[in-house]
Amino acid sequence: MTTPYMVLLEEDTDVKCDMKRDTPQGKREMLLLSLILALSLSLPWHVHAAGPALGELDQIYFGVWVDPDLGFQDTPSLFNSRLQRNASVFHIAQRMPLPPYNYTTGVGGPAPQYLIENTATDAAVFLTVYPTVLSAITDADYITLGNQLLAYSKDFNRTTFLRWAPEMQGRWNDYGQQPVSYLQAWKTMYKAVKSIAPATIIVWAPNLGHDYPYGQTANIEPNDMALLDTNKNGQLDRGDDPYMPYYPGDDYVDWIGISVYFKQFSRNINAAQPPGFCADILRGIDSQTHENSGFNWYDQFCASKPNKACLIAESGAAYHVDVPDGASELSIKQAWWQDCITNTTFLQTFPRIKLHMHFEFQKVEADIGPPDVRDYRLTNSTDILTAFQKDLNTVQDSYLWAQYRPITKPIQVNGPGVSAPATSSFSVPTLVLQTARNPQMSGLPTLFGVKRHSGVDKRRTELSRALCVVGASSLVLVWGWLGQSRKRALSRRVPISSTD
Repeated sequence: MTTPYMVLLEEDTDVKCDMKRDTPQGKREMLLLSLILALSLSLPWHVHAAGPALGELDQIYFGVWVDPDLGFQDTPSLFNSRLQRNASVFHIAQRMPLPPYNYTTGVGGPAPQYLIENTATDAAVFLTVYPTVLSAITDADYITLGNQLLAYSKDFNRTTFLRWAPEMQGRWNDYGQQPVSYLQAWKTMYKAVKSIAPATIIVWAPNLGHDYPYGQTANIEPNDMALLDTNKNGQLDRGDDPYMPYYPGDDYVDWIGISVYFKQFSRNINAAQPPGFCADILRGIDSQTHENSGFNWYDQFCASKPNKACLIAESGAAYHVDVPDGASELSIKQAWWQDCITNTTFLQTFPRIKLHMHFEFQKVEADIGPPDVRDYRLTNSTDILTAFQKDLNTVQDSYLWAQYRPITKPIQVNGPGVSAPATSSFSVPTLVLQTARNPQMSGLPTLFGVKRHSGVDKRRTELSRALCVVGASSLVLVWGWLGQSRKRALSRRVPISSTD
């Protein structure tokens, strides 16, 4: 359900959160926006009812991480060309607070969403945001992120996923193993983003609980330990729940994801995974020892939550490039996709998984031992790509593929990932889609396939409209007052004389 503030922002293109803060008037506007944001954070958002998740479709989104960094310079367009299919979701990432873009190094700035525009398809944006110091994030940072996401869904007409502060159980992230501050920041983020960009699908995505707490148990604050020590034995160990201490609650989550990789059971060797690895790992079972951890991610967060869709947020099987012996690269990667991507039994057993994101990267990792070059890519060599395409053809109808749409405006090819047009006159390209877009801006733009329907949709819409009439009217009065104040201020200005 939307708040009154959400709908006004969505429907009135003149109401933009881009005031210039270096002027007295701009400061007043920023103060007003902060007050409105604070008010919206205190409002109830949700109509609690069973039904499809926001943006959920009958098919499974097929998503990809590509590596645009120097040395690889991969792009969504190049990936589509190699696969000979249009992926329906592409991943991009950025920091928060957002660092300025460095034109020399190419580091910083917003994520390069223009790379997705260059595909000339209606692929969705999957933005991962990695916060640095949680306490350093300000209201202005949340507003900036909200505007960025609003531009993706409204100005660029794209289904938009936000994966904020993922893999929060590990200290490889700045915010890792800090559940108290994490939960507080998450709830603030969720309310703030939904106030500005309600169509955004907000994803809570922990790391796989296998091997938790990953050998990282020292120097934990007492208030954090009180949440983390779920078995109440006075320490953080493998008997503690790897997920629930960090879960913000159903009211603050749209989709639930997880990271799944096969890394040869934490050994730098080349070996293919056993059949059923992905099914086991999602249910908390070690495929090697058959030990059950007791923490079944799929049952706990997917099967039991019909109004939350689930996803594999990043995934792949590691081929150790510098290890000369063992299984071949093809056999390792083929075992992965035949178990986790093209396996009809897997897809039928886990029907709540509605997005599969593949990690199309080669990178150096040192989580097991010495630095090790690992290749997760499925389209980097002809024999692997050909075999993958053949198997993918057998389940092609289970997955959602993006449709072409024309590019009607020049797209940048380098520089910061500008997420919004400079003016409000930007024209959205004509779409070539499988279905018409949902005209109701208070809901998610239906860009793909067939949306799952629920009997509560009509009631949600009616309740939203009723609240919006009151709230939007109030906000219009506030903006009217602001406009009158500006006029009075202008009328009091003394003209600058042209003579001494």
